[in-house]
Amino acid sequence: MSIINKIASKNVFIIGAPGSGKTFLSKHISENHRLIHTDDYIKYGYKDSIYKIIDDIKDIHSPFIVEGVGCYRLLRKCAQMGLKTPDLIINVTAQLAIIQRRYMDERPDKDFSKVISMMKANDTVFREYRLLDSSVEIIGYENNR
Repeated sequence: MSIINKIASKNVFIIGAPGSGKTFLSKHISENHRLIHTDDYIKYGYKDSIYKIIDDIKDIHSPFIVEGVGCYRLLRKCAQMGLKTPDLIINVTAQLAIIQRRYMDERPDKDFSKVISMMKANDTVFREYRLLDSSVEIIGYENNR
């Protein structure tokens, strides 16, 4: 079954490391979904960005995709607040060397060691989320191009 068939009529969160290909994937599968990029909410600040996304999701009455590293915290916060979580989570992975190359190509002025720290923190947040809600199906998508 193709990933597009798998997400039909579902609300989807796409998670993964910076540079893993979340945005690339979301653009290719979102034709029938409203697309929300968590990076677009950074301007609201670390804490308020999550609540702004939650407010925006509440107003959507059709299938949507939320993608970005902010999805980790968003999943946990929705579960903590007893709010609806997605029908499906897509976990985008790639080899670390590929992630590093993509990240540094897009953000040459950034320190990649901070990405490693963020990946570890996001793994912790995701484990905490799964303790609160283990019912959501997770599928993997490997993006080593």
